[in-house]
Amino acid sequence: MTVTPEKLRDFLAPYRTLWDHYAADAWAWAKDCVRTRDEDAKPGQPREHLPLPNLPHLEWMTWAWYSVNLLQIDKSRQMMATWIVCALTMHEAMFVEASNAGYQHMDAGETAKKMEKYMLYVLEGQPMTLMMPWVELRAHPPTDWVKAIAEEFDLSMTPKTPPTRTDLPAEYGSEAYEVALTLCNRYRKSSGAEGVNEIELRPYFSSSYRYVYGIPAGVGGPNKWRGDTRTRAIEDEAWFHAALADNINSAQKSVGQNGRQVLYSTANAGEDDYALKMIGKAPHQPEEFGGFGGRVVETADGVEVIPYEKRSVKDLPYGVEMWLSVQGYTHLRIWHYADPSKRSDEWIQRNIETGDRRKNMREVLIQYDAPIGEPFYPSFDYTRQRLEERPKSSEGAQLIIGMDGGRRPASLTALVYPSGRVVTVRELATPPGVSTNVRAHATALRRVLSADPLTTHWQKEHVLVLDPSMFDTRSETDDRTSAEVLQEMGFFVVKGSQGAAIRYEALTNLNLHRIQEDGRPALQVDAGACPTFYAAMMGNCTVAKGAEKTGAYIKEKNNASHITEAGEYLATYLDANPMMGENLDDLMLTVHRSRR
Repeated sequence: MTVTPEKLRDFLAPYRTLWDHYAADAWAWAKDCVRTRDEDAKPGQPREHLPLPNLPHLEWMTWAWYSVNLLQIDKSRQMMATWIVCALTMHEAMFVEASNAGYQHMDAGETAKKMEKYMLYVLEGQPMTLMMPWVELRAHPPTDWVKAIAEEFDLSMTPKTPPTRTDLPAEYGSEAYEVALTLCNRYRKSSGAEGVNEIELRPYFSSSYRYVYGIPAGVGGPNKWRGDTRTRAIEDEAWFHAALADNINSAQKSVGQNGRQVLYSTANAGEDDYALKMIGKAPHQPEEFGGFGGRVVETADGVEVIPYEKRSVKDLPYGVEMWLSVQGYTHLRIWHYADPSKRSDEWIQRNIETGDRRKNMREVLIQYDAPIGEPFYPSFDYTRQRLEERPKSSEGAQLIIGMDGGRRPASLTALVYPSGRVVTVRELATPPGVSTNVRAHATALRRVLSADPLTTHWQKEHVLVLDPSMFDTRSETDDRTSAEVLQEMGFFVVKGSQGAAIRYEALTNLNLHRIQEDGRPALQVDAGACPTFYAAMMGNCTVAKGAEKTGAYIKEKNNASHITEAGEYLATYLDANPMMGENLDDLMLTVHRSRR
């Protein structure tokens, strides 16, 4: 078949039209051309070639990708965020001249996996209408019309590398002019020890190469960021990175004033709560966001820059928040209910109320303070031990208080019923970063107990179970022990157990023991009145690093550990003294008389 200028031009024109359309509208391209796979599909279910769902939060992420230069995204899990980020990385490589992106995950293996299983999957899954015609123009010598068409369509006269994959041969050739056209995705990938670490893309209608580089995780990342100038820096699961601050700052310097940086992650406080400092809201919030830069288009009058649109928080879809952080980043928060399929009671039961509660708190409910370590009290059933209704009165119950001493005292107050039910109704915890003494803590405790109708009778009837060391540690000012100070202040004190294993087992027994009348665990926690204790039992109190290997009963020392030790002292007292009916009354009288 003889190649003519008209035939070649007619062949290329539809591609160029479609190419320009998708270059200008990334969201249209994502809906029409991106295919995904279900990584969690069960046997027999389809895994591959699933279209990207048309969800409003994904459209907003696409808008922010090109309209915001410094972007942070935190999100619930299973929101298709990784797919849209990897897809947009490929959109930029396909359609934006001279793009040079760096992609970093918290783990080198995950970086390679996302580049190969997500980015290249999107690239290789492009429809045939967007396959890039590799046009090799080899006229010897090149005629004027071949040169003109090459210039018109930005075609390379001497392609650097052959295509990696050929899907639909459509070759034109003649004796006079050697013009070869092949529909393909033309890229080159490089691999390291962990897998793919570089993608080089040479799309048609362009004379430039585009790159996506995998950046090493951890302490090796900053040097790699600083080693080159990027047009975009992408940090996946950013808040879990080692050398977090150095990586973020180095990536920002790598993109400079005109590049873009994207940080997206599930919730985690990061190193030294660095993530919380990054996402904190600036005192003054703008009415509109975005509008950074614009896309370059060719017109009859030359080149024109069309600014990217700005958007207002008033237009945010359900389940999406947006604010300006103190660090100057536009922050998008995407909750699980932004996806209508994740609002049902069944989904919530399966993904929030079942399994690892601390992981669910962090990954679904976006709670940055959810701990990462092993929970100290795995027996606590937060779906059945949160008090449903606060008692109307304390009639029939005994008032027991546990107290942990030291420079950060903590107290936990409970009503104990003859049935064995233990209801925590008040807590007093020393705030983080604050040091105090037992007298000041006890003064505040008296005010708290006197103000609550359920505990206002404390002066007549209660037991205060103390950290055993409080019977030995003496005040620096008057040489009295903490127990003696508390006695003088009107408290009826007894000594709790010193053994860590005994204390742990006593509190665990309250979690495991079921009350016959309703089958619920003996310990019921008023989460509103005892928020620190409830969060600690939920998982904020964790096993100390290294202790999980030895089996030692050692906690990470923090606000959560102090309040749980107060609960443990209370529990050991109940464990040692069967507090049922008249036995409890006799015991209380004995304690009161011994303090007169």
